[in-house]
Amino acid sequence: MTRSTSPVLPVLVLMVATWLALPAQADLRVDTLLDKWDRQLAGGNMVSCRIRQEKRIFLLRDPIQLEGRFYFMYPDCFRVELNGDENFAVYSDGRSICVVDHDLDEVRTYDQGEGTLPQDTARLVHPLAGRTRKEILAANVIEYDRSKQEYVMTPRSAGATYAVVNFRVDHLERLVWVRVSYANGDWSETEFSRWRRHDRVSRHFFRYRGPTDNAAGTDPG
Repeated sequence: MTRSTSPVLPVLVLMVATWLALPAQADLRVDTLLDKWDRQLAGGNMVSCRIRQEKRIFLLRDPIQLEGRFYFMYPDCFRVELNGDENFAVYSDGRSICVVDHDLDEVRTYDQGEGTLPQDTARLVHPLAGRTRKEILAANVIEYDRSKQEYVMTPRSAGATYAVVNFRVDHLERLVWVRVSYANGDWSETEFSRWRRHDRVSRHFFRYRGPTDNAAGTDPG
């Protein structure tokens, strides 16, 4: 298989939902969702889940299949490990973002405080990952599609790396499905399962430490 040059990271955020009857109440629904997300995660515990992703790259004939793990600690630490047709990981400790391409044996590190990343790397960092409710709403417009029972997020900036993000939650208020669509026709769909809550960990867990680095100690199972 030909390797893509711009792999897409799945949506990395734990969301909640409350059902409101009228479309006019969509803004209140979104605000309530993000407020609950902030309050539930602000306690400092780490959460984790398993992810399964399929993505389509415009220049490739076949879809790319990936599986892996996601770890998140409020407000700005996350770690993603994906294997399959591609093998890579992304680490963010709140200060820097490290992208590790295991297939190419390449490691790239960027200052998280600079706010902008090279285009190919920016697509690895989802707009919801490591962002607070205030930052998400400042950068996006989020509405609820009652007919599909899913949320629709569009960026306010024309220069964003994504065109639209659709996501759904289950009856237990956990993120279960996300689709990220890009202007050039590329897209990714990700399923989330086996959500777990862990004790708070050191930021060192969200830093790449070398080829022997692994997450076996906190495997969500």
